[in-house]
This record gives sequence, C-alpha cells and structure tokens, in this order.
Amino acid sequence: TALSMYEKVLSIQQNAMPVKEQSLGITYYNIGSTYSLMENCAQAISFFERALTIQQKASEPNQKDLVNTYNIIGRMYNEMNDYEKAISFYERSITICEDHFANDEQLLATTYHNIALTYHATNDLLKALPFYQQTLSICMKNPSVTDLSLAHIYSSIGTIYDSKEDYEQAISYYQKSIELEENENPKNDLFLSTIYSNIAAA
Repeated sequence: TALSMYEKVLSIQQNAMPVKEQSLGITYYNIGSTYSLMENCAQAISFFERALTIQQKASEPNQKDLVNTYNIIGRMYNEMNDYEKAISFYERSITICEDHFANDEQLLATTYHNIALTYHATNDLLKALPFYQQTLSICMKNPSVTDLSLAHIYSSIGTIYDSKEDYEQAISYYQKSIELEENENPKNDLFLSTIYSNIAAA
C-alpha cells in the first residue's frame, strides 16, 4: 500500500546521516495525506503537524507550503468538528496569503471559502458572510470556476441572508444559484429542490 511504502521511506530517512529535514517533511506530509484519504483525521493531523514543524524551522520557509499545510490541518479539524482549532489554522493561512500571495486569487479563494464554511458550521453567520462574499468576488473573475461552484456559494450566502430575515437579498442569491445550477447540472434535483424550498420558506 501507499502507506507502507511511505513508512519504509520514512524509516530510511530517519536513519540516514545527516537527516535531510526537507525530505523528511515531505514524507510526513505524504503520510498525512494518505491518512486523510483513509479518513483517519487524527493520524493525518499528527503527521501534517510534524511536516509543519519542519516547514516552520526552515531558514527560508516556503510560504505556499505553509499555507497549504495550515489549510489541510484546518480541514482535518473541521471534519472532526473541532471548529475552534480549524478556524485557528485557517486564520494563520489567511494571514500568509494576504501578506505574500495577494495576487494568487485561487489560493485566496480556497482559504476564504474554508473559513467561511467553518464559521457557517458553527452558526457564526456574521463572520461567515464576508468570507463567502470575498470568495464569490474572486471566483466570479475566474473563468475556470464552474457554474456549479458559484451556485453553491450563492446558495450559502442566500441561507445567511435568510437567517438574518433579509428575505429580499436571500431570494436574490437563491435565484442566481438556481440559474447557474440549471445551466450546469439541470438534473441535480436534490440541490434544486433544496433551493426552491428555501425560496418558498423565505
């Protein structure tokens, strides 16, 4: 299996003299990714955090690697419903993104969307909303973003306005979501029925 192969690589790297920290960090990250695919979030976090420690200690840390590692650790905590820790890692990711990658809109959008979803999951809608809006603003300018992805963002924003009892805004976002969904995937009855139900309730 992939995991057993990575573990063999790790054993060799740990016993090598001198230990090559950067290579070790990559292997830790790969093992973490494998545990993530196995849905073993606790083990994944353990290896991602070892990778993170090495990334942070580097004389010239690779900022993009740090962003990706903070994001994936945040996602693992999110899947474990430990939202407070997830937000903590996403916030660190956002700080680096805004300082170093203000022009990397895809990376920014991913990070903003991650934290928006987490705040939404905790029902902290006022904090979720601006991150959804920033995600939407970036994604609307990116031709590679599918209508389906935009539809889900519009729908999420709609549910927040719905919760705030701003029904006019909610319906506006729901309708945009439906238009995009019907263009991209008209047979997705479950998603469409959910949006129509939300509009009816609003």
